[in-house]
This record gives sequence, structure tokens and C-alpha cells, in this order.
Amino acid sequence: MKIAHVALLILAVLMLGCGGNKPEPEVDPTAEVTEESSVAEESSAVSEADVWLPDPQAYRMAMGDRFSVKFFYYPEYNMNGIVRPDGFVTIPLLGDVRVDGLGPAELADSIRAGYAKVLAEPEVAVIVTEPANQRFFIFGEVRLPGAYVLGGKMTLIDAIAQAGGIKVTARRDNIILMRKTDSGHYVAKRVDLDAKVRTSDTEVTYLLATDVIYVPMSAIAKLDTFVDQFFNKLSPAWRFYILASEAVNPQGGYVIGR
Repeated sequence: MKIAHVALLILAVLMLGCGGNKPEPEVDPTAEVTEESSVAEESSAVSEADVWLPDPQAYRMAMGDRFSVKFFYYPEYNMNGIVRPDGFVTIPLLGDVRVDGLGPAELADSIRAGYAKVLAEPEVAVIVTEPANQRFFIFGEVRLPGAYVLGGKMTLIDAIAQAGGIKVTARRDNIILMRKTDSGHYVAKRVDLDAKVRTSDTEVTYLLATDVIYVPMSAIAKLDTFVDQFFNKLSPAWRFYILASEAVNPQGGYVIGR
């Protein structure tokens, strides 16, 4: 009987020990990103041509853009609008329409298709009257990290130059460019600046609004940072102990103040 009680007690302890919260997976932000890796799981395949090789001349609407919609034969339906922070605009008869990331011609096509149900052959034009300041973001081992206005056709090199250039502590062969897709998720691409210089690579990827650039730290720089943090900031007592232990007198004691 006592053996049964002991067995039940052990089983209860084991069950309590296994009932804790599930630990979150550890993520290494400095881990190398493969050539085409997904930052967020995509629900559908993303076309490389659509994501990484955009037409630099094509304008994409974004939050804060002011625009007008012109109906050629039905001027009473003309309207003005602004892209809301959620990326939508409200179109009469159509309701909320997502326009963030669309070109003006693509929005005109959507409006034309919707109004074709109530109007005969509607001809529509969308004109961006006041574009908002579109920005990209750059972080990591650059001299001036932060958000910058995307001015005209800008490349990765242009962005790095605008951020003051790369620090000597940067890892130049694994710069990460992240871009938001139509589904709202981000995908990542690795760029090797050194390889581009060695091979005279002329392939150009132009930046788009909301692009994020991350310049990681080199392995040597990370090691130096660890040493500095450990000895000079986190554990100065250990540094004192090690330096003192180097001066041991013949009797086994420490000579302080060497």
C-alpha cells in the first residue's frame, strides 16, 4: 500500500514538473540569412521578379498620399482621397479598398471594374496630387542608422552612403535587405558587397518605400564587444581578480597594486 502511495506521489511530481510554460525558441538576430529566405511565413509563393526587380519608374502609393479620381464621362463621381494609415481608402459604391503598394493605374483598374456594374463603360484616371514622404530604414553597423526619405531611384549603395557609410565593424558579405510583399509580410535577401566589387556585378535592385536594410556586425567585432562588456562593464570584479592573480608571491598570496 505504501509503495502505491509513493508511486502516485512520484507521478504527481513529474506531472507538475512538466506543466510549465513552453519556452520560446531562441532567435539569433546575427545569424546569416540565405540568399532568398522568408522573414515571415508566406501563405503563397512570392515572385522574385515582382519583389526584387521592380520597375524603378513605377510609382507605388503609400500612406499619406493624396490623390484624385477622375471619371471622363461621369464627372459627378469624381472624388479626392488620402491613403489612410491602414493602407485603405474609401471609394463610394465600393467601400474600403486597399491601395497601399498599388500603382495609380492599378487602382484605376479596380475602380473601373467596380463601377462597371453600375455605369456603362466607365473610364477612370487616378492622379497622385500630393505624394507623401516615402521612407526606408537602415540599421546595424552604419554610422547614422535610422529612417530616410526615399528620393527618386535609390539603390542599396545609395542608402548606405546616405547613412554615413559602413563601419569597420560591419560584415560586408551578409547585408540583409528586407521588403514587404503584397500580403503584408517581409521577405529577406542577402547582398554581398565584396562579391559585387570582385565580380563587377551590375545587377541593381532599387529600393522601395518601407524597405529595411540591416548591416550585421562581423565576428571579430562581436568578440571584441564581448570582451569589453565582460571585463569593463558587466564584471569589473573579474578583471581585478585576474590582474591581481598574475602577481602571486612565493607564499601563495596576492600582491595587490602591482
